Amino acid sequence: MKIIALAGMGKSGKTTAAIAMAKALFDEGYTPILEHFAGPLKDASHSLGFVKDGEYDHLYRKFCQFVGETAREESPEWWVNLMADRLDDIADQEASTIGSDNWHERVVLIDDIRYENELALVKKYSGKIVFVSAQSRLKDLDAEWRQHHSERLARLYENGEFEDELFDTTVSNNSDNDVESFKAVVSSLAIQMVNTVGEC
Repeated sequence: MKIIALAGMGKSGKTTAAIAMAKALFDEGYTPILEHFAGPLKDASHSLGFVKDGEYDHLYRKFCQFVGETAREESPEWWVNLMADRLDDIADQEASTIGSDNWHERVVLIDDIRYENELALVKKYSGKIVFVSAQSRLKDLDAEWRQHHSERLARLYENGEFEDELFDTTVSNNSDNDVESFKAVVSSLAIQMVNTVGEC
């Protein structure tokens, strides 16, 4: 099992990148698995009718931020521990099929790195972390939800207030008109990365 994770400001294109990477990796014979630190939050939000980038996007973001923060106050490692359990399950599933005809190496793509302890978990599993830069394209930088601490890491990194070594590489998604080029860049990057990412 290998891991590629994506960080960046909200609406920077992390999920777009993860989906493009997954398609490219599938075409190369890997089994891509999309994961999210906020997966349980997203599922709960959807069950209430709050959908990302839909009519109630603002409620979706407020709900995820509030519930995520509440759990993090209970334990700063709450969401990290849930992800670690999922990663261990995926690794066990892969190990159980080694040597069989249907074995394919799994590549976990995590599209929502927002906190330093999430970065640390990915590095613990020998994963690679990509920062998606899109600040100059985003039109809602003054939105209330962007002031939440879940946006802090990406915002500070975009503004040059964190060291460059925080992430393995940065890709630009600063053009509204060039989504296909962005997908092509991250697809190629994913293939390069799986050849250098350590096994978990």
